[in-house]
Amino acid sequence: MRLFKLLGFGAIAVFASCHSAKKVTTSTPVKKDTSYVAVVKDSATLAKEVLANWQNNTLSYQTFSGKLGVSIKSPDLNQSVNANIRSTKDSLIWVSLTGPFNIEGARAKISADSAIVINKLNSTVEKRSIGYIQNIIHQPLVFADIQNILTGRMLLQKGILKSYKGNADGTWNFVFQQGTIQNQITLDPTNNWILQNQLTDFSNPARTCSVQYKNFQKTVAGWIPNDIHIVAKDKTPMDIELSYKQVNFNQTLDYPFNIPSKYSVRQ
Repeated sequence: MRLFKLLGFGAIAVFASCHSAKKVTTSTPVKKDTSYVAVVKDSATLAKEVLANWQNNTLSYQTFSGKLGVSIKSPDLNQSVNANIRSTKDSLIWVSLTGPFNIEGARAKISADSAIVINKLNSTVEKRSIGYIQNIIHQPLVFADIQNILTGRMLLQKGILKSYKGNADGTWNFVFQQGTIQNQITLDPTNNWILQNQLTDFSNPARTCSVQYKNFQKTVAGWIPNDIHIVAKDKTPMDIELSYKQVNFNQTLDYPFNIPSKYSVRQ
């Protein structure tokens, strides 16, 4: 019944407007200002502009360091530690993890093709390929993606754009695909922030990874998130929260990584 009423009101409004348009008026005609022409952009044009603005808003730095809190949860692990991160862009990531009483428990060095972890609690060294980290996150991420997680950027940047959508809150969703992996990013065009990467593996739809960026802070290099939340799902789910306490860019850094001779090495 409400639908018919709405339709009825709509018909009356249309009839009234048509009827009034037929009236002859003797009032003095108002000259219209034709100097301004409204330009209406279609969604494809808007999407192209949003992407272009975001791509031009790069994070400019050569070295990066940060101190942060790390929380890791999985079915067999629930632990919080402090981390000290140092990085040379596109080359090396160095990480030191400390627990209670500021005792260092592990140190890691990650390069484009390998990850070496010194476990100081059990006197061992693990030398692995970059696939070691891929197995933790359950996605085929490369060194650049790990670097981009730490600085709040888009993952799988070589993906092909498949679709886009503007949202009511002003954000945009863009879907990229690289091989069997799809990444749906949520972008805030006001500040050119990536708010979320949502990765799905089409070869195994149950394997997903969400990377959310929150509470952005402005630095000399550009905007980066203060908080990073990673939820990786597969046979063994993993929930990781990173919260920066301090960040620095373009400082001279060292990367101490001495392996004691008594430590056993695992390949």
